[in-house]
Amino acid sequence: MSRTEFLAEILDWFGILSVQEYSKEQQVKGLFRVYPNPGYGNLTLYGAPEVRGERVLITIYDAAGRVVQKLTEKRFPDKLVWNLKDINNRKVADGVYFLELRTDQKSEFKKVIILE
Repeated sequence: MSRTEFLAEILDWFGILSVQEYSKEQQVKGLFRVYPNPGYGNLTLYGAPEVRGERVLITIYDAAGRVVQKLTEKRFPDKLVWNLKDINNRKVADGVYFLELRTDQKSEFKKVIILE
């Protein structure tokens, strides 16, 4: 029995028929999604359809609650990239950060882990 046949039998035994793939837009839960998480290099924020085109403020806090960076967009695009630099243009340290996306009517926090 080949490896492929063996894996097919295992999947058949457990009833797993297929894996459904989702687009990035479908994967957004809440107002936005952060990718990758844990992150390194850059983080990309994907907005849900209801916030795209809205004026947003994204505030990034460290684990102690200090403001690390503020990203303001007059209109939130499909995606927004944070280069992991703070207000003083220095790379942030590894650790846990909280991103707050705020619109005129809604706000939401996401926790991210930065690794380098």
